[in-house]
Amino acid sequence: MRRFALFALVAAVLAGFLFWWFSPGQVVKRRTKTLIDLANLEAGTGTASRALGTFTLTKLLDDPVTLSVPSVEEANGRFARQELEAGYQWFCRSAKESRVKVTGFDEISVVGDEATVRATLDAQVVFPTYRPSDGPVQATFEWRKRDDGWRLVRLVWENAP
Repeated sequence: MRRFALFALVAAVLAGFLFWWFSPGQVVKRRTKTLIDLANLEAGTGTASRALGTFTLTKLLDDPVTLSVPSVEEANGRFARQELEAGYQWFCRSAKESRVKVTGFDEISVVGDEATVRATLDAQVVFPTYRPSDGPVQATFEWRKRDDGWRLVRLVWENAP
């Protein structure tokens, strides 16, 4: 009886963890973290190793994706997935370094096949001639569930006041 109770307790804890882990809110949160991690580029790393993130990026993006990034004029509008992949490769070649860290998830909401993640980030993006982001950022990620998983459909990136 004691073994059965222990087994039942372990099974219940495991089932609860799996239910939580695969819940839509946790899935979009992990996908958001993965997308943010792609923006982290260490100074002095090679272009080829940086650009490997393109393979991961492709799996995260819908087609098209709408971007709103007021600090970078060219990064506003609707873009095909291929355009964003090319833009990411340019970013990997051009940035001296980039560090983006989540300081807090302000909201994660899932309604049917759509999800919104609002997060506060600390971002330092350094190009040879300017810094489009240096400090706190408010970012909103909008996701849509497709047959192959959650895909980013819209990103709004605003430097916090």
